[in-house]
Amino acid sequence: MARITKGYHGNHATLAHATRPEILTYLKHKDYVRVDQIPEDLGIADSTLSGHITVMKTAGLLVSR
Repeated sequence: MARITKGYHGNHATLAHATRPEILTYLKHKDYVRVDQIPEDLGIADSTLSGHITVMKTAGLLVSR
């Protein structure tokens, strides 16, 4: 499960890749989403999503449970 954190303290380079804001917009409208559903809904590869989620979690944009 991934969700957007309340605060953001990373740098803007984290959002430089066009897919990352798309992922955040997708998650913004969800209370809960399984990570395996995101690639199917957004039309991206699992490995691509994994890399983006890692970057966004490191920057403090996402948390998972």
